[in-house]
Amino acid sequence: MRLFVTVIEAGSFATAADRLGLSPSIISKQIAALERDLGARLLNRTTRKMAVTEIGERYFEQCRKILIDIDSAEEEVAALQGSASGRLSVRVPHSIGILHLGSMIADFCMAYPEISASIATDDFPLRAFEMERRSDVVLHLGPVVSPGLAARELTSIVWYPCASPEYLKRHGTPESPADLRRFNCLVHQSVFSDGRWPLHGPGGDTVVSVAGTFAANSVMILSEAARNGMGISLLPSFCIYRSIEDGSLVRVLPGHQGPQRNLHAAYQANRMVPQRLRLFIDFMVERLRTPPWAAAFASSSADKLVFPPIDRYSET
Repeated sequence: MRLFVTVIEAGSFATAADRLGLSPSIISKQIAALERDLGARLLNRTTRKMAVTEIGERYFEQCRKILIDIDSAEEEVAALQGSASGRLSVRVPHSIGILHLGSMIADFCMAYPEISASIATDDFPLRAFEMERRSDVVLHLGPVVSPGLAARELTSIVWYPCASPEYLKRHGTPESPADLRRFNCLVHQSVFSDGRWPLHGPGGDTVVSVAGTFAANSVMILSEAARNGMGISLLPSFCIYRSIEDGSLVRVLPGHQGPQRNLHAAYQANRMVPQRLRLFIDFMVERLRTPPWAAAFASSSADKLVFPPIDRYSET
């Protein structure tokens, strides 16, 4: 059952073999033996692709439920004995996962060598988690309001308008949010798909419509474009703090901030929380209590302002 579930989740025998440390031929033989025992075909296999049959899909769902119950029983015994072990499957946002969370999760595994972790990066990890429910935990930027999920806040992340000193020297510096309309703005096409930037500052809360010659769905790409002097971008603290510290980016409208989208750990609320998951969340809370990017934005009193709901921002 575990082999079969892993094959379906991995999408191929080769990927499942890599995850399990077995050869594809061994996994293929085990699945074939399972099909003989059941008297039913679970997978349609060709030299190029693999497809799950209708029976295989139903069997997969039942297997997954059974294995969750088995794991929960084993985890309860382990918890009573004070040990933590097993496999932890984590989904993380792509950019912050690459820049920060991957190394933190690796540190967690080194701190708890009996626990192994697999990490999947995704542009929309919460959506994937809700659709599949095959991961133990998802780290999500933003609020978690999904039914059946529990969440714990890990750290605060704020977006800031910024640009390179060279760009501002060539084109001038905006003095108010409304001035952004005159500048080439580099827009995140997923987070700000409508080209509207919500800003929070001493003069109140406003939304300014911006436009420019460059857009991307990656904060890493946008920050690189901003560093290269292409324009002004609204980017999260975790992505730009090193550039702020070394001076390759500077804050624009330093009394203003963009939206705050805190990082949360979300997991299924309707099952026993395994000890390895509790340890993981506690570890991440501690690691992110003072995140690496905190010092770069700690000097301004405006950075301590509390953000209102987005619908309270007025159009500029």
